[in-house]
Parts: sequence; C-alpha cells; structure tokens
Amino acid sequence: MPEDPLKKAPSRTRVPNVRKVPPLKQPESTPAQRPTVSAGNFARITDTVKWSDLLDKIRPVLPREFRVEVRRPDDLAVFDVILQNLKLGSAPGVAPFVVRETAGNPAYLIVELPAQSFGEQAYLDETGPEVPAAPAKPFPESGPVARNIPGAAEAIPNLPSSKIRMAGKSRLAFTMPADLAQMPLTVDAIMAAIRTWPQRRDVLAAPEPNVRLVQGKGLTGSWLQAVTASDDWRAKSIAITSAFQAATSADAVRLILDAAVRVANQSVSALTSGADDESAGTIDRLVAGEIDALARNIPALQGGDARALAIGALSAKATESLAASRVSLGDDLTAVAKVPFLPVVLAPHAPASNVTALELPYRLIVTPIESARWLHSDQPVTDPRTGRTELWHTR
Repeated sequence: MPEDPLKKAPSRTRVPNVRKVPPLKQPESTPAQRPTVSAGNFARITDTVKWSDLLDKIRPVLPREFRVEVRRPDDLAVFDVILQNLKLGSAPGVAPFVVRETAGNPAYLIVELPAQSFGEQAYLDETGPEVPAAPAKPFPESGPVARNIPGAAEAIPNLPSSKIRMAGKSRLAFTMPADLAQMPLTVDAIMAAIRTWPQRRDVLAAPEPNVRLVQGKGLTGSWLQAVTASDDWRAKSIAITSAFQAATSADAVRLILDAAVRVANQSVSALTSGADDESAGTIDRLVAGEIDALARNIPALQGGDARALAIGALSAKATESLAASRVSLGDDLTAVAKVPFLPVVLAPHAPASNVTALELPYRLIVTPIESARWLHSDQPVTDPRTGRTELWHTR
C-alpha cells in the first residue's frame, strides 16, 4: 500500500517544495492569536466538503477494466468478476492464472451481482363480510372508517402494465492476501476466494463498539478507533493527503499535520469541559481558524479544490488523533454532532466502486461487518435422488 505522505513529511529544517508556492510560515499556536470565524461560516464549509466527493474527483480513471463474465448453467450462477491490479500470467502447461500487475500494491477481486431485490405491484382480491359465526370481539373496532365491507377484486391489467421496482447491481469486494502470489482463473478458485479472502468494506462499515461500564464515566465505547483502524480508512486518508500534497507542497502537508494535532488536542479539552452546547462552536472556530491561517501563506487554499482537500486532510488527521486520545466519545455516533470536523469524513455517502455494497432492498445500501464471511458451495449441488440442482446462492 502506498506510504502516507503525512508520515514521511520532511523536517522543518530541510523542506523540498514540490511546486513553487510563497514561503510558508508556521501558524502561531496560541489560540488567542488565531482568527475568529463564526460557527455558521464553518458549518457551511462542512456542508460542502465531504470525503466521498473529494475521492470521486481524485480517483484515477483506469485505462482499462479487467472484467470476466461468470456463467454456470448447472446452478445458474451469474455474475461478473472485476480484477484490479491483477493481470493474466502464463506458464507452459499451466491453466490460466492471474498475478499482481504492480508488486507491493494491494490487488482486489470484485464480484458484481445482478439485482438481488425487486418488488412487484400487488392487486387486492375480492373481499367479503366478516364470518357470521365468528365470536364477538371483546374490544370492537371503532373509528370513522368502516371495516370488513365486501368489495370487488381489483382489475388486473394486461402485461406488461404491472409495475415493478428492481434494485441496482450489488457487489462483493475482496483483497487478495499479501502472501498469495497468484490465483487460478477458474470458477472454483473464484468461489473459494469469495469464501476465504478478507472483505474490502467501506470506511463506515465498522462493527458494533465494545461497550463497557467504567466507574465514574458510565458507558464508553471505541467505535471511532474501529473506524480509523480499518484498511479502507488508511487508503482514503493517503489518497486525500497525497492529492493535497500534489496541489500544494510537502511543507503544506506537514503544516496540516501540525494543525490537525492542535485541533484534536483542543477538541479533547472542549469535549471534556462539560459544556457540550458550546463545544461544537468552539471546534468550529478552531478548525476554520487553522485553515484560514494556512490560506494566508498558501493562496491556493483560499478557495477551490485545494481548500477542500486541506479541510479533508485536516479532518482525517484530526479524527485519527482524536481516536488515539483518552477522551470517551460514548457508545454511539452522537459525538458527531459535537465535533464538527467528523461529518467531513463520517457523513453518509455512496460507497466506492471497489468496496462491498449490497442494495437490499431498493435504494438501501448495506454491507457486512469485518468479522462476517460468505458461506456457499464452490461447485453445483445436485440431489442424487431427484437429479435436481440447487440454484447457486451465498449467505
């Protein structure tokens, strides 16, 4: 996986600029000297800056797609397989297989399934009066609407007039294990990979927090730590900060890291002060002040994509620092309302095209958590008594 540019940022003594920018000045660390910005001003920024939007802009367009159609008539297994950072390998006398295209980078196997949910229009059948022999109800129905009245059946129009609503495609995404050098390009090998390879999930697909009762603190949880520890979080954080470095300089990346640490530390102080109603406004002004202080020395940060990337990178690193602190954010997501930079990275969003996303039912995207695995038979299952074969399914 690519290295995080924030971790390899150069020291303050020797800083090679990636591109020509005005000399950078380290912002003062005294809160009183920072520019004050109204909470409403930064609230408008967080409404317009979201990780998912930034990633859509900077995600590279693949020059080609390695897609393989899987069609097995015996049990009607139908799906497409998309292979990323994998290419065909060849060897004399060996069946086709795939190997990593770029050694050292993660490789992904994505299974694209057809619609997994649909609903059809229903028609009411003829209704009749209540059965005469039925015993009287102890609590008779009351209200202005008459019930149990005979009615005619709804007319069923000729096909194809009935309405149907079908979900979009679903996908299962998996990361090729690092110790696996190659995979046979066969249906059985793909079926085995779906069962055994680690799933690639969206950053918000974190398991339920480990809730515990602590004397004097009540219920505490570690949901934020679980989110920031995921591989998908790390990949997205690196992508955002790398794009920010390309738009500014390596020195700007280091300053963002310094600002994120200050934001996290002062956010902890605001959250532990007990004034929950005031903490959001305090953190609002703090983050906006840090970004504005950087923008005075880096003109590109005064607006546009570079400023949005700066907010995204600062929010990511401040969230990681906050997760590593000792502050308790409770056992649910209510802290998002108290920490304004969290919605930048944790707001609901459409999952990326290379993570697991199931549309079940229509327009509801769900995903399994980390510990879940898929269970199915790799080969068609036929009943020897009847000769009938099950439809392929996984669960």
